[in-house]
Amino acid sequence: MSGVMENAVGGLIASETHGMLALLLSRIADEIKLGWDYTKELKELQSQFTTLSLLLEGASFQTYNNNNLVHDWLNKVANAAYEADDLLDECSYDALKRRDRNRKARDKLKDGVTSSFSRYHMARRVRKLRKLIAKIYSDAKVIGLKPIKVASAHNSMSRSHGDEVENRTQQNRRQWVDDRFLVGRYEDITRLVRLLCDPRNTATDFNVVGIVGLAGLGKTALSKRVAKAQEVMECFNSHVIWLVVSHSFNQSDILKKMVESLYGEASNLSESQAIVNKLRDKLNGKRYLLVLDDVWDTFDWEPFRCALQEIGGSKGTSLLVTSRGKNVVAKMDTYSCDNHGENVIQKAYIYKLQGLNEDDSWSLFMARMSGDNQVGAGDEAYVIARRMIKKCGGVPLAIRALGDLLREQNIKAWKEIEKSDVWEKEDQYGILPSLKLSFIYLPNTALRKCFSYCAIFGEDEVIEKDKLIQLWMAQGFLQPCDKMELTGEKYLNILLNSSFFQEAELDELGNVETFKIHDLVLSLARVVSSDSKFLNLEEKIKINDTSSGLRHQSTTLFEGEITATF
Repeated sequence: MSGVMENAVGGLIASETHGMLALLLSRIADEIKLGWDYTKELKELQSQFTTLSLLLEGASFQTYNNNNLVHDWLNKVANAAYEADDLLDECSYDALKRRDRNRKARDKLKDGVTSSFSRYHMARRVRKLRKLIAKIYSDAKVIGLKPIKVASAHNSMSRSHGDEVENRTQQNRRQWVDDRFLVGRYEDITRLVRLLCDPRNTATDFNVVGIVGLAGLGKTALSKRVAKAQEVMECFNSHVIWLVVSHSFNQSDILKKMVESLYGEASNLSESQAIVNKLRDKLNGKRYLLVLDDVWDTFDWEPFRCALQEIGGSKGTSLLVTSRGKNVVAKMDTYSCDNHGENVIQKAYIYKLQGLNEDDSWSLFMARMSGDNQVGAGDEAYVIARRMIKKCGGVPLAIRALGDLLREQNIKAWKEIEKSDVWEKEDQYGILPSLKLSFIYLPNTALRKCFSYCAIFGEDEVIEKDKLIQLWMAQGFLQPCDKMELTGEKYLNILLNSSFFQEAELDELGNVETFKIHDLVLSLARVVSSDSKFLNLEEKIKINDTSSGLRHQSTTLFEGEITATF
């Protein structure tokens, strides 16, 4: 990661700990009100965490100096905050046990002994934690961090972040741009429709067309538009099935999804042959189009081809595939009988999707800049924007992200963004520079933290808006506590209008209900969340493979098995 990127990622730890401290101070205050025997220790703990909160504000700015000592110190603060949270959980549990025992007169003697032990245990834990915090505070002095005044810097900073979020939210409401809006793809749509509907296809049993290109070029959006084209619907008598494959290819799962798409209801079939029979009942003798989106090299083509032949569609049945790899599509040979009854190999047609040309790139950029921020030819902003768009290489996702980013910035920020070293450094994860810059320029670290949390989701997963906001709330990312839902709504709108979320589904009132995250954006979330101790379990691992500092775990469950077991 670049220096700027590391700075932004480092700020996530400060943001996470800030949220934790806000909740901790509130919880400590509640415990103090209960009047337990360790109230004195809790008050001292409260005072120490308040001081750490002030130091944390200073540390969040020090991260921009790319100081490893500060980064390590922030990790220690975060761990202390989690330790305190665990302690308070034990306090609450202990209080519940005592309350239950107090209802039973026969347990009074036992309760007295147990309570004395619990008070001693809790008080010892608090003293140990206080020593840890004292050491952290001492380390801060060595590093050179100093607490700042709440009345000035902290409050003004909070107001500044709040105002920026509010301003950006208002702009986003005015400048909503549908991410399914296609620019510069008319010729691609026309050519693909002709390939699928070519009358000569009826001479073969099965035809394969593959859209191949870099991530972010819009292969998914293009395939959806082609599948919905009137000529395609008429050619295949509306028998069009659109499915997502991704890395985790499972033939039975794909066939079952075909059943669910055709019958409009969930399928409880488990045996492959039963699924094939169900599909044959619906598709045998019919010409249909199957669209498989986001196919990787894990795709086992030969057994899948045999299953499709067993289903028995009519002549001219076609398969439209999208993939980043040319070799993935190249191996999808099909076989047909010629007039002499001999098998003939039919090679898959590979359609190489190119980036947008200069004019279309500009048109897409201006579509994202709609509203009051139009850029006129000859302006300084026009020249800067043209240079940055060229760096996007005609990739629509990159251009959209750039437009969303610049829409919120002044000309001074435009110049800074153009000069960023992020543009020049090659990324090992293939993350687009404009996406990384969009992350860096999010209005505050709390919002960056909310985005990084999205690393828990899987590829092509449909995310419920309300569920995500509730998860943010549970983690303490949304402050203040009395406005968490409102803050969550604002943050989600900003991320949605910054090209981090896509394919939003709206209710009848135009409110977002669900959305997805592009693979590249998900990669970015996983990279920036690495310092926040997230673990997404999509493969079987051993307990020893995990870090002792792990705090967040996402486990993916599949029918019939658990892919990650602890």
